[in-house]
Amino acid sequence: MLIHEKLVNMLQGMAFALLFFSLAVADNSPERTAAKRAHQEQTLIDKLLRIEADDGPLAGAAIPKLLDLSLLYIQDDHCADAIAALMRAVKLSRMNYGLFNPQQLELNEPLLECYLGLDLKDAFERQQRYTVLIGDTVYGKNHPSMLPLLRCAGWRGPIGRRTRMASYLPTSPTTRAAVPTATPSIAGSARNSTSSGKSP
Repeated sequence: MLIHEKLVNMLQGMAFALLFFSLAVADNSPERTAAKRAHQEQTLIDKLLRIEADDGPLAGAAIPKLLDLSLLYIQDDHCADAIAALMRAVKLSRMNYGLFNPQQLELNEPLLECYLGLDLKDAFERQQRYTVLIGDTVYGKNHPSMLPLLRCAGWRGPIGRRTRMASYLPTSPTTRAAVPTATPSIAGSARNSTSSGKSP
């Protein structure tokens, strides 16, 4: 009888493990992932609507939610929707905190990535110049704080050389080591757009 109980317990354990494994595999199905993304998107949109209803359409509290929504769109490869959300966030940031506030630099990185992804060279160049203007205004000319953002975008000057970015490079080896590097997705996008010989 003892062997029979052990065998039943072992079979129940294996059945439970098999059920758990099948649920884990089913949880990663494309349909489940799409439903989860749609739920996340709807949740963010509901939060944005609540912020607008409570604080008005120009509320600065909407900026982080718009950034989250745009990052979700970027993950789903919907750059046009991401650009719309990011541009709204940039406008809110400028209205609430001023034209040259450094908080909007956080919004520029995904915006530049989308411009590169959609091959919108003029928009990319315009946004990159504005990023440099913010850096020059807030931090001062040629400040190393702007280097990571410029390096991420692989920014090039009007003649296709790294003329402007070279002026941001730190000269000391210890300072150079302290500067963070770019994220692979943006660096890869920038590398692909610049390796073809075209300047943004």
